[in-house]
Amino acid sequence: MVANLSRNVVVESANPTGVRGHTMYHRDSSGGISYAEFRHLGKEGLLGKYAIHFHLVRGTMRGSGVLGASIWDSHNRWVTIHGTDHLLIRDCVGYQSRGHGFFLEDATEQWNVFDRNLAVQAFGSIPLPKQVLSYDPNDGAGFWWANGRNTFTRNVSSENDRYGYHFHLAKTGVFNPGLFLRDPDGKGGKRDVRTVQFLCFEDNESHGDGLFSFRFSDEEHGSVCGDRQHPFIVRNLRAWESHYALRPNVTFFLLDGLRVNNAAFGIYHPDYDAHVYRDIGFENVTAEPLNGGHDEESLAHGDFKFDRLTFKNCLLERDPLIQLNHRASKPSLAGHFRGVTLVNSKSNGSAVVDFGGGPRTNKIDNPVTYFFHDIPKTGVITRVANVKILDSLKDTSYRSIDGWTGRDARVAEVKGISFPELLAPVDDLPPATLITSIKIDGPKRIVHGVAHDNGEITKVTVNGQVAKITSQQAGIADWIITMDASADGRYVAIAADRAGNVELMPHDHRERMKR
Repeated sequence: MVANLSRNVVVESANPTGVRGHTMYHRDSSGGISYAEFRHLGKEGLLGKYAIHFHLVRGTMRGSGVLGASIWDSHNRWVTIHGTDHLLIRDCVGYQSRGHGFFLEDATEQWNVFDRNLAVQAFGSIPLPKQVLSYDPNDGAGFWWANGRNTFTRNVSSENDRYGYHFHLAKTGVFNPGLFLRDPDGKGGKRDVRTVQFLCFEDNESHGDGLFSFRFSDEEHGSVCGDRQHPFIVRNLRAWESHYALRPNVTFFLLDGLRVNNAAFGIYHPDYDAHVYRDIGFENVTAEPLNGGHDEESLAHGDFKFDRLTFKNCLLERDPLIQLNHRASKPSLAGHFRGVTLVNSKSNGSAVVDFGGGPRTNKIDNPVTYFFHDIPKTGVITRVANVKILDSLKDTSYRSIDGWTGRDARVAEVKGISFPELLAPVDDLPPATLITSIKIDGPKRIVHGVAHDNGEITKVTVNGQVAKITSQQAGIADWIITMDASADGRYVAIAADRAGNVELMPHDHRERMKR
């Protein structure tokens, strides 16, 4: 991994070893940052004194942002967005900060875009005095945010002290989650920020981050919650040289695409409740590729399923490849597995499937029922049960399978069990547009912009004229249009998506007219 930190425009502190400088945009500011170098900035331990800071701008700088900048050796974060919406942070390099690197501050920030950025070595620090979200330990995340309605695409994190990406909302009672948020139609009101799902989180990557590559929320069940039609969706993640690759502690969760290479733990202690995992690959994960939970507190709270789960070169000394949790918070919960593939993968101390170390008693209230479809034999549905509950199972006889079931797991063939549909996602969120520049070409105007969405952008118009979408990937569409200059200097950009959603809060940009 190589990043060029040098730029031909430099902003730096006069005395990096003394009192450092900082930069700040306020409400109704204009302009933006393109391909500049910000070095030796940030006042350590002081609230609001960051290398680059958008402070309570809200939507007054829509379409502005930071493009292609390098921010390095910061004593207080790289880019902080506070109380601000509709910014574009793209192609930036952050290298060595104290505290979180790319940071959204108070959980009201929405519709911001972080695209193709690199976060390297955000070091752990301490909480700042009077910080808005008191629960945040400021312990070194490359990307940190607390409102799901933002876009994170094609970013890379590396060697950050604790997290590559941390979506962090605290437990009930630690802060008041009822915040004034603006809705997609432009209206606003008090909303529980914990129920705001991800706008787009796709194609992000982590290398060698200290503890977690990706962590979504905290450990309290139900504190961050989607629903069957509006789950938290993440797509196409990659984690390299991780300790824990992923810990998802949200309800109603869809992970569509994960590759974990050279890690100790893969998916660790997921808060199972309407979770769907598709197309998951573990390669050279050597401790616990899939740990569903192994202690007294590890409870399933809802059904879950894995579809297409591949283990390659996972050679374990002790634990099973698939570690199941014993208990549920209520009766009749089930976990389903389909499409499990093993390539040169085994556990010397256990087997493919087994249960974790808890509970410590022989009585298991509300055991989880597990069904493996076409595994270990094609055309057969295999139920896996814990040896501690076999006396209560009278439906058939259970047995072990050498090399496949571990010490506590027994199996029986069953019939009539379908692979469930746990989620039914609908796309009813309109896209958002950003006019990023308007260039004068005689009587013409060349208008550039970006649209982002949780699906495919199909159309962008400016003043009713159709723009050309020049590229589209991972929820981000770049577009351009050449048009006659607007008589009143107004340019209104509106996007529509494949699901038929049309933007209700368009970008209404007013060109600065010469006097």
